[in-house]
Formats: sequence, structure tokens, C-alpha cells
Amino acid sequence: MAAVAAGTTPAIAAEAYEGYAMTESGLRFFDLEEGTGPQPQDGQMVKVHYTGLLNGFEKEGGPRATYCGETLQVPPCKFDASRDRGRPLTFAVGTGKVIKGWDEGIVSMRVGGKRRLIVPADLAYGNRGAGGVIPPRATLYFEVELLEAK
Repeated sequence: MAAVAAGTTPAIAAEAYEGYAMTESGLRFFDLEEGTGPQPQDGQMVKVHYTGLLNGFEKEGGPRATYCGETLQVPPCKFDASRDRGRPLTFAVGTGKVIKGWDEGIVSMRVGGKRRLIVPADLAYGNRGAGGVIPPRATLYFEVELLEAK
């Protein structure tokens, strides 16, 4: 596997990336389940369920206590999940309505697919972080399921 892009802050060891593909931008992805439906095109409305994590996916890199908001806990640290709200997220893919890592990672999926995304800070919120929940320069981890594209 290629080295982690300069300036990112990976939360798990390089060997844990085994099996992940990496794009030129540094986005890493792994298909948990390949979809059989259509692949979305830039500008199409997509519907996704997702879970957003800080500090890595469960069981990768071993336990390591870090702060998740105000609480010290072992990863993963869930910062957002559409299923917790009971409704998927709908947006126009490839139009900059979401973080760059999502546009790039979702447009290459097929409907019905489930994928893990490891999004370096440069493709997420960069130096600014977000909402007091995502720290500056954070690598973000997502499990996404593409439900629909039209």
C-alpha cells in the first residue's frame, strides 16, 4: 500500500489499511458489500445511510483511549449517524454539498453497496474542524450505504 498522504493524521496503523484502495487524493475505501444497482452520476440525488467515526473503525488498531467530546473512551467515537435520526441523508453527489471525500467515495459506488471510507483532513474539514465535535486536521471514518441514486 502507498504511504498516507502528507499532512493527514491517520488514527490507525498503516497495516490496518490492508485491503483498502486509495485514490490519488488520498481517500481510502473498502467495499463491505458491492451494490448491484446503478452508479450515481455527478449532480444526481443520492440517498445514503451513514455512520461517522473519529479515531478509527472498531477492532482496527487496537484499543486506545481518546477524548470523544468531553468523554474519555476507547474508539470508535461516533459523531453522527443517519440511522440514529431515523432517516437517510439525501444530497446531490459531486456538487460540493458534502465533504470532498464523500463526493469522491460515493460517486464510484453502486446502489445497494456498503463501503468504508477513510477521509483525510484535506478531503473533510481541514484545519477548521466542525461544530466543536470534529477537531482540526481530523481523519474521518465512515460506513456508508448507498440506498438510491436518481
